[in-house]
Amino acid sequence: MVDPGPSITVRGVDLRYADGAPVLEDVNLAIGSGCLMAIVGASGSGKTTLLKAIAGDLAPTRGQIVMDYPTARPGVPGWVIQGPGLFDWMTVRQNVEFGVPRRREKDAYPIDVWLALTNIRGLADRFPGSLSGGQRQRAQIARALAARGELVLLDEPFSALDAITREALVPAMRSIFKRAGRTCVLVTHDLRDAIKFADQVCVLEAGTPRIAGLVTIERPPASPDGVEAVMETGVISRYFEAIWSMLELNDKTLFERVGPRD
Repeated sequence: MVDPGPSITVRGVDLRYADGAPVLEDVNLAIGSGCLMAIVGASGSGKTTLLKAIAGDLAPTRGQIVMDYPTARPGVPGWVIQGPGLFDWMTVRQNVEFGVPRRREKDAYPIDVWLALTNIRGLADRFPGSLSGGQRQRAQIARALAARGELVLLDEPFSALDAITREALVPAMRSIFKRAGRTCVLVTHDLRDAIKFADQVCVLEAGTPRIAGLVTIERPPASPDGVEAVMETGVISRYFEAIWSMLELNDKTLFERVGPRD
């Protein structure tokens, strides 16, 4: 079930608007195979632009982005987005199957493997309209995994969820992607979600479109069956303050200053 994700090297990347205004400037970032990377920053700091550049949807003005895949046949990146991302007229199973490229059907895992991994196998014959927000996001994850995209890109996937669903889903998504061996890049405004999900957090500045810093999230060793301990509130608080300190004052005013949730 483990399909190792690519390592990604972003080297000296600039990206500018048509009028020449910089969106990203001299961005250098290394993302290891199987790493869960979160990108945080205020609105306008270039988070989604960097995500699209990594996806190959935007070409850098200068510099390069290099993907090094452990496998010989890399798939297209899988996407998990905020809000509706499923076809309402298809069942959960049909939505997940839709993500499997025809050329890869023969070597793909059975769809039931991904439904089981994301804990929605019992919902396979239901339609999206009958699912909760968390269940719909799990279905999106299953589709991204079924597509055999060793790289998964997540654009604010938690923002439309209620607090209770969000608290349960963030660590669950981390566990799913870790077990599948995928490389993931998450864009989020929420520092706490970034800390709970990621192995590393990349902080972008606003105004000066560069990386302000990189924070590695240290976690206790997982149990033999791969289960990670829940992060203590005090630990989350320390990382929260470390990331917060990297943001310039004009960035901070665009974030809600609330202490870490339990």
